Amino acid sequence: MYIDFSSDFLKKGPFFGTVKRFFMNQEQILQELLSLLEEKGVRICREDMGGRGGGLCVVGGEKLFFLDNNAGCTENIHQCGMAVNDEIDIEEVYITPEVREYLEKLRKK
Repeated sequence: MYIDFSSDFLKKGPFFGTVKRFFMNQEQILQELLSLLEEKGVRICREDMGGRGGGLCVVGGEKLFFLDNNAGCTENIHQCGMAVNDEIDIEEVYITPEVREYLEKLRKK
């Protein structure tokens, strides 16, 4: 994913005459999603779970997100994105545009 800033934006900003693109790799997206959960008080538990994915649960009143060390980054992003959508009002916090776009698409499914 990338952001292609419009020329109107560029005329007003310090990058006049250039096009800036920002790329986030999957690991960066996952880290941002995990940070959002942690900021909400969810404890992240990294466990070997056989590659079937983790997820959000409540144990003894504490919210935990299990991240499957054996799952691929795409699966972990999906599971984490679902948890973020369940736990966080994305309109109330700053989220990078790439991650926000992903969460909005996931919410529509």
